[in-house]
Amino acid sequence: MPEKKPKPQILDVAVGLLDKEQYNNLSAFVAWMKENKMTPSFMTTSRWVVSSKSKNVCHVNLCHRTKTWGIAHCHITRHQWFAGYEKYIIDDEMIEFIHRCVQGNVCQALYGGENNCGATRNKDKVVIGKRFDFVCQCWPLVINNPVGKELELEKRFILTIKQIITDVTAK
Repeated sequence: MPEKKPKPQILDVAVGLLDKEQYNNLSAFVAWMKENKMTPSFMTTSRWVVSSKSKNVCHVNLCHRTKTWGIAHCHITRHQWFAGYEKYIIDDEMIEFIHRCVQGNVCQALYGGENNCGATRNKDKVVIGKRFDFVCQCWPLVINNPVGKELELEKRFILTIKQIITDVTAK
């Protein structure tokens, strides 16, 4: 019986892909996740899922074409995820960050009711009190190469998602 190949670790793949600064940022982010009891698990050649209590918190992506990394959130656009969870997001800075993320996911190329990914699942969505038109339901929100303040806000957002998952699964 052939031996199964071990699944690649994100930093092993990233070392040959990212420049030194990006690799160091990703490495520090992975260490931070481990400190907070989250570990990226291999999904595909360029995506690792980060889970808490068997629920997805986010994905960490490596882009071989652009030689970058990013953090992706699927639950904001794909589900009515924030309905009822606004109580967790009380900080104005965090609300503004989430709104910027959602705004970046608004489809700009609409053709006959379809967006640039060919889907017809664009919806108007209210996210933490702000209305967004044509939010793409297909793609996650991605923050590419987060650094500095953006990375700190991203970490706070991930911890918030983790807390929501903990509270919801405890019920």
